[in-house]
Amino acid sequence: MMNNPADADDVVQDAFLSAYRARDRFRGDAQVTTWL
Repeated sequence: MMNNPADADDVVQDAFLSAYRARDRFRGDAQVTTWL
């Protein structure tokens, strides 16, 4: 998918940061993997 390892790192970091910022919206009535 990503031919450049640095670009792949950026995408992963953006995804984790987005999930971290939205952690207060996780209600706990679903699995974390579903919420992500």
